[in-house]
Amino acid sequence: MPAFDVARRWKGRVMLDRAGAKLGTIVDIYHDAEVDEPGWALLNTADIGASMRLVPVGQAVEDGNEIRVPYHRAFVEAAPGMEAMGWGASMPSRRKTGATRSSTDSPASM
Repeated sequence: MPAFDVARRWKGRVMLDRAGAKLGTIVDIYHDAEVDEPGWALLNTADIGASMRLVPVGQAVEDGNEIRVPYHRAFVEAAPGMEAMGWGASMPSRRKTGATRSSTDSPASM
């Protein structure tokens, strides 16, 4: 499990599936407050026919300049979709997952 300060630097990087095929580009990383770790990546999957998808990053690893997850493409295509959120927004499923944006991940801290 990567630390949140490492995972938030993944924005803009390509995410690969377990076979090494491109899934999309990471738009944002969300913090899972219940376990105090990165929980989800918001992934732009337009190039595989989907839209924005939430992908768990608990088992994600850096693979060169890309991020590899242990999931098949079908898992990501079936994942919940959502649009990118503005600064200070919380995830709709926050009560269920405990996921939030980091307080250090704001325009003032950039």
